Amino acid sequence: MSAGDYDRAPVVAHRDPNRWFRLGTTVALFWFGSILAVNGVLSLYLIEGLGFAPLSAALIMTGSSLAMAMTSAFGWRLVARFGRSAVVFAIVGEILVILGYIVAVNLIPREYLIPVLVVLAVLSGVASGFVDAPNRVLTLEYAPAGANGVAAGFLQLSQRLSATISLAAVSGLYLGVLGSSTEGYGRAFGFALAVCVVMLTLSLAGEVADSRRRRA
Repeated sequence: MSAGDYDRAPVVAHRDPNRWFRLGTTVALFWFGSILAVNGVLSLYLIEGLGFAPLSAALIMTGSSLAMAMTSAFGWRLVARFGRSAVVFAIVGEILVILGYIVAVNLIPREYLIPVLVVLAVLSGVASGFVDAPNRVLTLEYAPAGANGVAAGFLQLSQRLSATISLAAVSGLYLGVLGSSTEGYGRAFGFALAVCVVMLTLSLAGEVADSRRRRA
């Protein structure tokens, strides 16, 4: 499958095609870092806040990985039809999922919380399947001429750096807020995931800009 399969419209020449590569890389950077940070903080909350064993916490979050694997297998069909717009809606969906996490942890009684978290994790995986791989292909359409390998490597490097920094910063914020009150798990969870919402909003802004350019 070629990069062109992800968009019906032909790639239009632009005065600075590298600009769109940088834009797509920025989208990937904020997306990847925020998603890993969400999963990291959710793991800490399940283990420390709710007292689950690590294996049990992992099982609660397994639905996210399974859903991402399945949607990644056919998600390209929707992206091929709708282009960047499909990715835009997927990011919006992920933002709603994270807001759902915050509301659930702070308002839903514990006996009903786990099923809600499982459902939200699955929805998060679905959104990830429509963002991660499609964004890479759509971004690499604009790799600098003669440097496709370097561009792909730089895209991967930006994601790994974002993951490292985001995991450390967001998890640190969670633990820092929690340190001021050992009973404030929900408050700490909300503060940490609010940062992830901001990161996803920045990713969404990049997606919207590129989607408008493609429609033009």
